[in-house]
Amino acid sequence: MFEPHIVETDLKSKMEELFRYRFFYEILDENEDAALFEQLYALQTAIYHLDAHLEAHWKTDQKNLDFHWDNIKTNLIKFGVQDSELPSYLNHIAKYQQHEMDIRKGLLPTRLEMEYFYFYKSCDVKLLRRLIYETRLKGSKSFGSLSDWRYFDLVTEVNDDVADIFEDLSFINGNRFILTMGLMGKDEAKRVFIEFLQDIQQTIKKKLSLTKNPFLHQLHKLTLQHIHETILLIHKNTEAMDQQTLAGAKLFQYLKMEKA
Repeated sequence: MFEPHIVETDLKSKMEELFRYRFFYEILDENEDAALFEQLYALQTAIYHLDAHLEAHWKTDQKNLDFHWDNIKTNLIKFGVQDSELPSYLNHIAKYQQHEMDIRKGLLPTRLEMEYFYFYKSCDVKLLRRLIYETRLKGSKSFGSLSDWRYFDLVTEVNDDVADIFEDLSFINGNRFILTMGLMGKDEAKRVFIEFLQDIQQTIKKKLSLTKNPFLHQLHKLTLQHIHETILLIHKNTEAMDQQTLAGAKLFQYLKMEKA
């Protein structure tokens, strides 16, 4: 999920970074598709503001949430999506919001299967990529199908959580790596996350040996590279995170107050 706590002045550059990391620029032409990129930025910004409200408020305000959802829908309609189709386009974002709301009830992401959780955590990226496929590729198989991105998205979402552990301490969010370290300890967090990535690694190696599509070959190789980089980052960041800093995470403070 996109990092919602970024300062507004840095938002455009961070979105460009996100789009490059998620391989959007390999599908689109930065110059020819400039107008489409602007639409994608606007939609991602609307999703950003919804997340920002959730990250900043333990007790959410329904009027604020409705305002942000209306903004998301307004920007989505600009892609030609009909009102009647909005629920099917936005159901994954709604599902992930529910996961964030469940935290406030003491229902933590760690109770969910890893693949299930990270599938929904990549909801914004999947939505934008779906719109890219529908508006530009129009059935072309040159870049594979949307389902071919499943494991790439899982790995990059895990990477986001691991990379963001220090800044996410100051916000209310479902960073599963922080939660796993806080609840189960750093060693167990390392084991669980590395095993998850290694399982994906085996799946991708099989896909790589079978694919004849040049783009999918490139995508699978990149996924394996991200797995390697993320495992290294897991070791680095768990070593750098001390227990006192971890215990001071804003989310843990709210959870303690709820239990008190």
